Amino acid sequence: LQQAGLHSGAAGTVNGTVSPEAVVRSRPEVIFYVEDFGSAEEIAGRRALRNTPAVKNKRIYAVKRHLLCEGAFPGELMDFFSKKTEGF
Repeated sequence: LQQAGLHSGAAGTVNGTVSPEAVVRSRPEVIFYVEDFGSAEEIAGRRALRNTPAVKNKRIYAVKRHLLCEGAFPGELMDFFSKKTEGF
């Protein structure tokens, strides 16, 4: 995210884990999740997340797993994040 000029409002501190409470407190504009580890509908249906700007504006996006392999496709990953967060 940092390389794409963005920041995580709820970055995890233990093995990259992010608590639901931290996500809600950060009021995310966009939520990214790893493809095949949930769905936008499932995330939007979580009680704690229903009132976040990301859910209200339907900005919940799956990130393909191959993009998250460190160093494998950095340019493609930055392009993906940048396109999904234009205007923020």
